[in-house]
This record gives sequence, structure tokens and C-alpha cells, in this order.
Amino acid sequence: MFCKSCGRNNPDGAFTCIGCGAPLGQDAAGAPGMGTPGMSAPGVGAPIQNPYPTAPNAYVPAAFAAPTSSKKLNIIGIIGAIIAFISVFLPYATVSFMGISQSVSLQSAGGADRFIVMAAALVGLVLSVIGNPVGPTVGGIICVIMGFLENNSITTEMDKLGVDLSEYISKGAGCYMLFVGGFIMIAGGVYGIVTKNK
Repeated sequence: MFCKSCGRNNPDGAFTCIGCGAPLGQDAAGAPGMGTPGMSAPGVGAPIQNPYPTAPNAYVPAAFAAPTSSKKLNIIGIIGAIIAFISVFLPYATVSFMGISQSVSLQSAGGADRFIVMAAALVGLVLSVIGNPVGPTVGGIICVIMGFLENNSITTEMDKLGVDLSEYISKGAGCYMLFVGGFIMIAGGVYGIVTKNK
């Protein structure tokens, strides 16, 4: 079958010319299952021609597609992490006896507890910013556990003294904020996990 455009001889049954890519005959208009009209196999020195260069719904290979990010900023986790971090510097407990009051924060008490809480809060904060829900979940759990350990240590110290001083000791803002921040971080992490799987 000779091409009407360039005169090249093509195999019988071809839909497009292997020389110039022009449609061959009336059947080349698009018989079902027989290929795309206007597209040809590459011949010697003949590039593939696309008859629809401006098609709005044309297929774009994944390698060239614009990258999309499924990770979203976890605002809940960020808020919880900030609250937990601030709790380190606020009074955790206050002892009042005979008109004398003394407050102690995790920061002023020293020890590794403050660093653990601060590290957990910072990890939760950073991973919440990049949209990773595991960070605030684990960080929140650590903060809540540290809160229970701190409260338990106060009770343990009273037991060592053999006196019940609970009426003279009150929990401060640092204690409550540590628990609140920890639970908010956990809620943010769980929310992130649930929405990520949808």
C-alpha cells in the first residue's frame, strides 16, 4: 500500500505510513483495538508523530508528573508539643509549710527527667511539622509516662520520710501542662494516623 503523502510503500493492513506517519486509507480513522490513529511505529529516520499534541487529558508518565505531598502539617501535635515543652520550666509542685512556700520545676530539680520530656516534645514537634503522625504519638506517651513517674517520685520521697506531707504539697501548672500537652500530642498523632490511612 503506497502512501498518498510521500509515496512510500507500506505493508498491507498498516494504518499509518512508516515514512511520514500520514493515515493510510479510510480504515485508519480508528478501528477499535487496532491502535491510535496517526501514531506509527518508528521507521528509519521517521520519528513518531503525535496528532494530538495539545490534548488536555493526555497521559503523563509518573516520572514526569509534578510531585504531590500527602503529608500535612499536624497542628494538634504541634500545639501539644509546645505545651509539653513549656511545662518543663513551670512549677511542677509547690510545698507550703508554716507560711513558707517553695516551688520546684522539672528544670530546677535537675536530673534526666527534664531532658527526656524536652526531647520527647521536640521530636513530637519536628515530626508534626513534617506530617509524621508517629512522632507526636510516641512523644505524647513519653510525656504522660514521665508525668506519672514524677508524681510517683513525690509519693516515694514522702514514704522515705515516713510522714504524709500531701496536705502541704500541691501540684503546679507544670504538672498539669505536662499531662495536657502529652495527651494532646497523642490525640494529634492518632488523628494523623487515621487521616493518613483514608
